[in-house]
Amino acid sequence: MYILSIIAVFVMFLLYCIWVVELRFLFLPWFFDFPSLVVVFLSPIPFLMLNGLLKDFGNAVLIARKKKAAESLTELKRAGEAVKLAKNTILGFAVFIAFVQAVLALHMYDDPTSVGYLLDPIIISIVYGMAGVLILQPLQTALKLRILEFEEKKRIEETEP
Repeated sequence: MYILSIIAVFVMFLLYCIWVVELRFLFLPWFFDFPSLVVVFLSPIPFLMLNGLLKDFGNAVLIARKKKAAESLTELKRAGEAVKLAKNTILGFAVFIAFVQAVLALHMYDDPTSVGYLLDPIIISIVYGMAGVLILQPLQTALKLRILEFEEKKRIEETEP
């Protein structure tokens, strides 16, 4: 279901772009900025490693996709915190990179006709950050639901004689 939601967001993006730019797929390269893509989507890794949550992030993906059952409430909460940290790091790095690119663009601004080319990487960085948040949001919600289910199951087990 998680993969299906990512595909649905991507399909909605494509349909919107096709609607705006007509039936030409020439717009796809406009949304590709390799340096921003790498920095924004790899930025959570050092932070997850620093906090000891990299393994928990992997568990979060497996638990949300129901490939693995959670063994404890602590495991679920650590997985949730890992996803929250990854989501916030992606968004934070996207905004940070956009501001750095804005400063660089202001220093390189010579010709008014180059404004579009200078603003493009700034906006694309923010688009990548928002895409990362959209990708991780269902994962975070799935983990919250697993926590609620785990707590309810625990509560029922405690009340039964």
